[in-house]
Amino acid sequence: MRISELQDAIVFAAGSTTLTPRSKLPATIVDLCRPLIQTHPDGQISFVHFTVQEYVNIAPTSRPISK
Repeated sequence: MRISELQDAIVFAAGSTTLTPRSKLPATIVDLCRPLIQTHPDGQISFVHFTVQEYVNIAPTSRPISK
């Protein structure tokens, strides 16, 4: 996934049929995620460690930090 695809995926809601530049997640928000993601030379992004992806995949009510 590339950063622009991530920006669209985060804001895309079920039932929506279009994305606009105004609905795109601001790049500054993505920049705040830099400690958790890395950008590869081909433009793809990935999590910096597998534990980050594991945490993201946990149901929100099961996350230790949300209690």
